[in-house]
Amino acid sequence: MTLGWILAASFAGGTLSAALAAFALFLRASWLPMLISYAVGALLGAAFLEVIPHAFESGPPHQAAAAILAGIFGFFVLEKLLLWRHCHTENCEVHDRRAVAH
Repeated sequence: MTLGWILAASFAGGTLSAALAAFALFLRASWLPMLISYAVGALLGAAFLEVIPHAFESGPPHQAAAAILAGIFGFFVLEKLLLWRHCHTENCEVHDRRAVAH
């Protein structure tokens, strides 16, 4: 019986998430920075108020601190790699077709 409730809740949550994602496609572009800021604040609040203190309580503090620093460094490197060749204009060295031909 419990498995049935878990599956029903998972299906309902997945359906609701897909519906909200489809609704987000129709939102105005000016709302996106505000919604992203809200999401980042919620994730940081959850991390700093619950997840990080629990990690320090349940295991060796050095291991928790190393995992946190590795995560920060890993996401920093990932962001830099994704934005490395990114520009918003067609007239840059990345999109210049004449520079690529040489």
